[in-house]
Amino acid sequence: MPELKIPPSYNKTKSMVKNLSLDYEKIDACPNDYVFFRNDHKDDEFCHTYGDS
Repeated sequence: MPELKIPPSYNKTKSMVKNLSLDYEKIDACPNDYVFFRNDHKDDEFCHTYGDS
């Protein structure tokens, strides 16, 4: 079985994903993971349930 080579840093991983032409979207969430700030909530600054930013 071939050895799995994990990139040593976040930037190397990000570069590898970009080179594979894979796309990703960064989505912010409240600290409780109750609300993902996307779609209708993309411009919200606070969780509408917990009030956290």
